[in-house]
Amino acid sequence: MHGPIVRHLFAAGRCAVAVFALLFASARADAATSVETLVLAVGGFAVGPGCSTGGVPAPISSFFGVWGVGLPNPGTVACGLAGNVDSQTSPTAPLTDELPVSTTFSGRELTATNHADARYGKLHADARSVYLGDCCGAVLGSEGMAKMSDEFVFASPSVSNGTAGKVVFKVTLAGALSTDGTGTVGVNLHYLAAATSPLLFYSQTSYSVVTPNLYSLTGVGLGGFAASPGMMSGSGEIPTAKIPIVFGTALPFDLGMLVYTQPGLTSTTDGDFDLQITGIEVLGPGDVPVTDFTVTAASGAGYDAGGLIQAAVPSLSPVALALLAVSLTAMATASVRRRQNEIRLA
Repeated sequence: MHGPIVRHLFAAGRCAVAVFALLFASARADAATSVETLVLAVGGFAVGPGCSTGGVPAPISSFFGVWGVGLPNPGTVACGLAGNVDSQTSPTAPLTDELPVSTTFSGRELTATNHADARYGKLHADARSVYLGDCCGAVLGSEGMAKMSDEFVFASPSVSNGTAGKVVFKVTLAGALSTDGTGTVGVNLHYLAAATSPLLFYSQTSYSVVTPNLYSLTGVGLGGFAASPGMMSGSGEIPTAKIPIVFGTALPFDLGMLVYTQPGLTSTTDGDFDLQITGIEVLGPGDVPVTDFTVTAASGAGYDAGGLIQAAVPSLSPVALALLAVSLTAMATASVRRRQNEIRLA
């Protein structure tokens, strides 16, 4: 007897799921959080008006500075280059992208691949260029960039909100880079917090006979990396500087990683790295450690003293929740009324 009513309710439920999916897809669009990727692969001779001048893409220069592969100002297509650059930004993670290119020009060959994956608290980037040819005159390279922007609120039962303190984020970098000839490969970490954007970690080499350099902002975290001529690999936990905070007040924090390859003479240049927030140290007045703190991230990701513990799950805003409730009620009511009308007609 109740079978048709149940079917109508299930139908209403399916409609509600569709509404929920739509609202869920737009969740967090009004929040001050985002993930970002950029991938680039290019090869050829830049020919045409204005093609002799250029620079690195704006999303790179604005956060990392002048690192990585430069492109001519008019663009790759206008200057006759194979390949291109693609950048994405979204409030919802994960965000992934890749942009390979394979091209032959003037007796030279380039095969370039890349990949970028951006999540809150966790990033991946890789780039690889296999080049056969002479040096000079050509625009060559591949790179991947991943970045996250989040807001963190620190609280503690032993420290009053409004009290000034400090926080140190610890990130673990793991991966490898190498070149077997004349070609540049590097990895670069930056962060932005409290109006400062320091270089957090850096390693690069341009020749197979030269040992890559290793740098971290505080000099800590380098012991787990092994470097030899033309290559570097390993992992290490790298701390930021002490970042000023106010307990109970949101701290905007951006973290980004860039991996780039630029072959010169015939060579294979390769870089592949993962990065994750693996520790958070909170300090109170007088830099006294605060161990009973909690962290609330605007992205919805979960953190504690051990860093990232749970991936971000996009949440619905109060407006979206209200719309969902109204939609569920309206559809359920309409379904029951339709069934009542069917019963009367029968």
